[in-house]
Amino acid sequence: MKKLQPIEGFAEITEVMRSPHFAQGATEDRRAFLFDTLIFIEGEEHSERKRVYGELFSRESIAYYERHLLQPVIDATMDRLRHKVT
Repeated sequence: MKKLQPIEGFAEITEVMRSPHFAQGATEDRRAFLFDTLIFIEGEEHSERKRVYGELFSRESIAYYERHLLQPVIDATMDRLRHKVT
């Protein structure tokens, strides 16, 4: 078993988390539930999926979803409710 190294400070944590050499340990229980998620995949697959998710969940994308997908549903629902009350 490899000896664990203590990590101190935000800068050191950031360096480790951004390192392509960092791999987190996982128990089988967690791996069975989260096996194909961004949390557990590593290497090039992790980097590619993180890039794609970054685009899907950027501020601009969230604003688009809100304006063009969510707001029309909210408006239509509110209109239906207004007509039911009157």
